[in-house]
Amino acid sequence: MEVYVWGLHDKRNQYIFPENVIKDWAVLSWAGKWLFESDVMSQVATPEEAEARDDARIVEGIWNLFEEADIVVAHNAYNFDVRRLNARFIINDFGPNTPYRVIDTLKEARKVFDFPSYKLDALNERFGLSKKVETNFKLWVRCITGGRKALK
Repeated sequence: MEVYVWGLHDKRNQYIFPENVIKDWAVLSWAGKWLFESDVMSQVATPEEAEARDDARIVEGIWNLFEEADIVVAHNAYNFDVRRLNARFIINDFGPNTPYRVIDTLKEARKVFDFPSYKLDALNERFGLSKKVETNFKLWVRCITGGRKALK
């Protein structure tokens, strides 16, 4: 999301007025797979879609995947992915999905373990799994400005 702000103060409760929004946020990509299958399904915005914040095509793809799913497994699903996607489904004129169950690996890890960190990479390291592809703010800026290499 691009917004106009009055300053760079680290105020946790700083309110950004809706009229200060320059460009709303949008879904740039998604990836998923069916349990016990190796094929990964994914979609990425085109440079033109990314710059325009046009995520209708991307949102349709993930909406269709959720429509087929009985259970969706994601890390921080309740506080981020599911709520954000539900918002984009409505904004892009998709109705709610057929009900599905959510397994939030962040919530489940917190119930069962007392680790110093519950970040996905930290948990993956503890369980000998691969790390996420590293991302940073500069990468996201290149993505939203249509950088083909960054989007790839």
